[in-house]
Amino acid sequence: MQFLRRYLNKRREDPVLLKWVVEERDRTCLYGMVHGDCQFGLDPHHITKRSQGGNDTKENIITLCRKHHDMAEENLIKPFELARILNFLYGYEMGFEDTDPII
Repeated sequence: MQFLRRYLNKRREDPVLLKWVVEERDRTCLYGMVHGDCQFGLDPHHITKRSQGGNDTKENIITLCRKHHDMAEENLIKPFELARILNFLYGYEMGFEDTDPII
């Protein structure tokens, strides 16, 4: 367990271990936990895409079912919505300024 705590405090993440850490942290589709209507399968999703300067860190990755992952990729679920869920559950700050409630 001490190894996991040390790992969670690192800023640069190993992609394979990061995927495991995020899956262990979330264990379900977090968007579906709030809004429902999930499908099978879980995928990690970058809230801020790497192509837009997003990092491979636990603060920037959320676990989504395949349906919600596809919706997020098509921008039908906005990044600030996903960031607000991580902020609500884990206290992560992403810097989004939208004030709409998550629930």
